[in-house]
Amino acid sequence: MAATEKRPEIIELSRGLRGIPQCEDYERMISGMMYNPNKPELLEARHRCRGLAADYNNLDTRTVSYDQIFDKRLELLRKVVGRVGEGTFVEPPFLPDYGCNIIIGSNCFINWK
Repeated sequence: MAATEKRPEIIELSRGLRGIPQCEDYERMISGMMYNPNKPELLEARHRCRGLAADYNNLDTRTVSYDQIFDKRLELLRKVVGRVGEGTFVEPPFLPDYGCNIIIGSNCFINWK
């Protein structure tokens, strides 16, 4: 069942994340309430995320040396997600909807299967 009230603590946490589409429906979404995913702000946020995730997933490893791939992927991942700690690696493919809602700690490895 959907929540009936916004969660101020979650909304406050979101304000410190990268790429957040600050709008009424975003606040409703992260609070677990019913929301309209077709609002322009949310459509734009998903579009942005999918483009950045495509960059991440399609990094041509023939053009980046093995000893630079970790740093390059971390750089790209920081553009996709809300916050990510040092030493983190996500094995592609990585397919988030918004990305900005994701917080990943330090020294994490996320495999793809």
